[in-house]
Amino acid sequence: MDNGHSWTQIGAPPDWPTLNDVIVTHAGQVLVSSDAGVWQYCTGFRDVLINGSFNANSGWTLIGDATYSGTVSYDDDRALQLGPANGANVALDSASVQTVTIPISATVAQLNLRVYPVSGESQPDSDAQYVSITPADTPTTSTLLLKMLSNAQQWQRYSFDLRSFAGQAIGVRVGVINDGQN
Repeated sequence: MDNGHSWTQIGAPPDWPTLNDVIVTHAGQVLVSSDAGVWQYCTGFRDVLINGSFNANSGWTLIGDATYSGTVSYDDDRALQLGPANGANVALDSASVQTVTIPISATVAQLNLRVYPVSGESQPDSDAQYVSITPADTPTTSTLLLKMLSNAQQWQRYSFDLRSFAGQAIGVRVGVINDGQN
C-alpha cells in the first residue's frame, strides 16, 4: 500500500529457510526466493496505474510541457514535472493522463500521490495545480480531487478515495494550469 515502506509480519516459511530476495508484482503477489525454493504471498491489493512512480516512459500521456525530470524527485531517479518549460510564462495546461479501470470488486480504491508544488503566482483563481478524474463513458464530466496554488517547495502527500468509481474506466489527470501572467 505504501511502496514497501512498511511491512506486517505474517510468520516465517516452514523450516526457516534462508531468504535471498523479494519481489512485489503489480498484481500484489510477494515472491521470495530461498534456499528451499520460491515462496508466494498474495494480497487483495494491486496497483492499476502503470508507471505510478514516473520512473519509466510508459503508461502516461504527457500534455503541454509535461516532462520527466531528475531535478526534484521523491525517492527515485526522477519525477513528473508539470508547468511551463524553463520558467517561461506562457498560457498552458500541462498534464499527465492515464486511463485505468477500478475493479468492480474493489473494497479499497485509493489514489495516493506526492506533490512538490512550486509557483511564483499569488492569485489562486488564475494558476493552479490539480488532480481530476474523468469517467471514460462521460468524458465531459470530471471530478476535481485537488485544486490548489502552492509554493511550498516540499513534498506533500495526498490520498483520495476512488471507491465510487468501482467498475468504471476512468482517466486520472495530474496537471498544472498557467495563465501566462505573473
